[in-house]
Amino acid sequence: MNRSKTELFVAGLSQLETNDLTALGFSLGSLPVRYLGLPLMHRKLRICDYRPLLDQLKAKFTSWTARALSFAGRRELLSSVIHGTINFWFSTFLLPKGCIKSIESLCCRFLWNGNISERASAKVSWTTVCHPKEEGGLGLRDLPLWNKTLCLKLVWLLFSENESLWAHWTKVHRLKGESIWSIDVEKQASWIWKSILKLRPLAEDFVKCIIGNGLMANFWYDDWSPLGPLIKLIGLSGPRQLGVRLTASVGSVCTPLGWNIRPARSDIAMQIHIMLCSLPLPALSSCSDRYIWQVDGQTLETYSARHTWDSLRHHQPPQGWEKKVWYRGHIPSHAFLMWVAQLDRLPTRTRIASWGQHLDTYCCFCDNFPETRDHIFLRCEYSEQLWTLILRRLGYQAVMFHTWTALLEWSDIKDTTCPTTLRLLVIQATIYKIWFERNARLHSSPTSTPQGCFKIIDRLVRQAIIARKNRKSFRTLLRHWLKHSI
Repeated sequence: MNRSKTELFVAGLSQLETNDLTALGFSLGSLPVRYLGLPLMHRKLRICDYRPLLDQLKAKFTSWTARALSFAGRRELLSSVIHGTINFWFSTFLLPKGCIKSIESLCCRFLWNGNISERASAKVSWTTVCHPKEEGGLGLRDLPLWNKTLCLKLVWLLFSENESLWAHWTKVHRLKGESIWSIDVEKQASWIWKSILKLRPLAEDFVKCIIGNGLMANFWYDDWSPLGPLIKLIGLSGPRQLGVRLTASVGSVCTPLGWNIRPARSDIAMQIHIMLCSLPLPALSSCSDRYIWQVDGQTLETYSARHTWDSLRHHQPPQGWEKKVWYRGHIPSHAFLMWVAQLDRLPTRTRIASWGQHLDTYCCFCDNFPETRDHIFLRCEYSEQLWTLILRRLGYQAVMFHTWTALLEWSDIKDTTCPTTLRLLVIQATIYKIWFERNARLHSSPTSTPQGCFKIIDRLVRQAIIARKNRKSFRTLLRHWLKHSI
C-alpha cells in the first residue's frame, strides 16, 4: 500500500486511537472526497461540489468555440458528447435545480451562439428544442426529467435479481428488512438516500411483483395484486381490519388451505377477500417471487432508461412534417434551417419588428412587400425566378407556391417525374441558399442573381448526391437531376 497516496478516514475513535493509527504513516482525510470524479458526501450538493462538472462542460464548449461549427454540428455535439458527460453525474445524484439550470443555460448558449460567453439569442424555445423530432423538436433531453429517469435505476437495483454491491449495502444498513415503500423520508439523515426515496411516487408506477411462493413480496406495499398496493386501497387501518402486520410477506398470510385473514367488515375489505380468492395460493408454488419493470403495459426484465423516459415525459401532438425535414440522407445544416423555417422562427424583418425594434420591414430583395417567411422564400420576385429554374430542372412546369403548406404538400407527392428524396434535397438547398443570399444583402456582402444562385444550388445538389452515392435512395438521383439540365 502506497502511504503517500492513501488517506485514513476514522469515525467513533478517540483522539488517542486516531493518533496511534496516524503514527503508522497515514495522513488523515476529511469529507467530502472524490471517487471517479464524483463527490462522496451525505449532505446536499453545494456549488463548490458540482463546479467541477460545470468547469468540465465549459472547457469542452470553449474548445469548440474556435471551430466554425454549424447549428446542426453543435446539436450533434450536445446530444453525444455533452449528454454523455452529464449522464455519469445524472445516474448517481439528483442534482440541484441550480446546477441543472446552469447546464441548460450553457447548452442553449452554445447551440444558438456558438460560444458560452454571450447571452443566447435563441430562435426556438429550449422547451421545444427538447421535444422529439416527430413532435417538432431537435430530440434533446429535458434535463431535470432525464436526471430523475436515470436515478430511477437506483430504485430498481433494490429489487433486481442482479444485486449490486450498493444495493446489498443499502438493504442491510438502510432498509433493515423493511419495505422501501414504507420508510419515512423525513427521518433519514443522508441527503442522497432521501433524494432516492422521493422518487418512489414515480417508481411505484413501474415496479411490479410477480408472485411465486410469496416469501419476498410485501403484502401491503408491493404491487403484486390486480388492485395495486393494498395499503393505498384500504389505508393504514388495513392491518387492523385484516389482522395482517405491515411487514408481513404475501406467503406468510396464506397456507396450503387458504388465506389467513380476518373476515371482511367493510366493502373494501370484502373487495380484497374476493380478489385473494381469485388468485392461486402462493403456498402451493415452488417458484420464487420476482420483480419486473413495467412501462405502459410492456414487461421488461431489466431497467430501460429509454422506455422509462418516453413514459414520463410530456408528449406533444405529432407534427407530421418531420420526415420532410429530417429525411434520410439530409444535409444537416440545410435540415436545421428548414426546421427553424418550418416553425416560422427565422429572424425576418417583420418578426424582428414585432419585438419592438424600429427598422424597415420591407423585403431585402424586392423592397415592395413586408419580409415574412412565405414572402421571402415563395412570393418574392427573386424567389419566383429561382423556383422557376428549379422546377424546370426537376422536369416540372413552372408553378408558384404561395404558401408554405403548399410547398410541403408538393414535396410529398408521389409521381414518376422526380423521386421524393431529390425534391426534398433540392427544396432544402433552395431555402438554405435564399436565406444565405438574404443575409448577404442585409450585411452589404456580394450578392447573386437568381441564375447565379441556381448555379450554386446545382453544385450543392451534385456534391450531396455524390457524397451519398452508396445510399440506396441516392443511387439514381444524379441521373434524374441532370436529365433536364439542357
